[in-house]
Amino acid sequence: NDDILLQTQQAAISQMTTIDLGPETTSMSGRDLLEKFIVRYVEMIVDDFGTCLIKTGDLPLEPANRTIVRKGRKEIEKMMREILRRGVKDRSLATPDPKITAMFLFGSLNWIPYWFRPDGELSVEQLAQRITKSLLAGIAPRR
Repeated sequence: NDDILLQTQQAAISQMTTIDLGPETTSMSGRDLLEKFIVRYVEMIVDDFGTCLIKTGDLPLEPANRTIVRKGRKEIEKMMREILRRGVKDRSLATPDPKITAMFLFGSLNWIPYWFRPDGELSVEQLAQRITKSLLAGIAPRR
């Protein structure tokens, strides 16, 4: 049923768009904020709702519902781009194009539900830490 799929996908999107990064975020560097964002995103996409959002996609939805889901995904993308811009501004991140970097990061992150097994050798927390370390190394400022 289209309504059930829409509700499932909206629940996953809501987990990210309503994320409370905490009051300390106003003084955090863009890098630290991105780390927090990536950890939360990894935790979200390996749970049932997140895996459904990623693996099912929006194509099975009716056009009106597809538009709703795409708008929610754009909000998540916008959050990451703003964090990347903040990191470039405070020099804690180095990327010439925050939009392209966001798409690259989401491409990497969104593949996780296809290979990660919650009952495998890594916990979700360990996975999130390792993924975050690897991704942030690629956009760290060079000294």
